[in-house]
Amino acid sequence: MLTTIVTNISSQPEEQKFRKLRVSNAKIAALLAVPGATELLRAAGFEDTTDEAGVAFLALTESDASR
Repeated sequence: MLTTIVTNISSQPEEQKFRKLRVSNAKIAALLAVPGATELLRAAGFEDTTDEAGVAFLALTESDASR
């Protein structure tokens, strides 16, 4: 799963849907439960954020996605 996230972002850095991970998504929640996964995503530039409805996400800024 982590490989897929990184591959999608590197192949299509302008695509918003690959730069935003909903924390409540079952697959993302399972990934974040793996020791070190959250730290790795944060080191890659993902930050905790919420949308206007209060839904929690890990999001990568546009400038981070183009690295």
